[in-house]
Amino acid sequence: MAPCARGLRGGHDLWHIVTGYGRDLIGEAALLAFTYRQTGNPGIGLIVLTAWWRAGRRLPDGRALILDGYLRGGAADWLPAADWESLLERPLEEVRRTHRITPVAAYTAVRSARAPSLA
Repeated sequence: MAPCARGLRGGHDLWHIVTGYGRDLIGEAALLAFTYRQTGNPGIGLIVLTAWWRAGRRLPDGRALILDGYLRGGAADWLPAADWESLLERPLEEVRRTHRITPVAAYTAVRSARAPSLA
């Protein structure tokens, strides 16, 4: 399988780690914005637009984090082509530095009342 396909298929969970976005609602939306900027996938773009719209006035910090994901996705190297098997052996900060992934600012996780707790 080509490196690009491997990077996209298993990349989502790895990208959570390297970007620093959590598995909460806003972290997922920010990571999807990052992913959309990396891949241009219109389906992912639609999900991001929906998250942006739903954040609205209720979660203005959420909109800022979604925009952050989009901007960071554009500044980073093209991650689908990265050799993730070799990167797993390297320190996280080195991987971030090598692929121009800036640290994410601290944010307050937002969880759905219907979703199970991760604690």
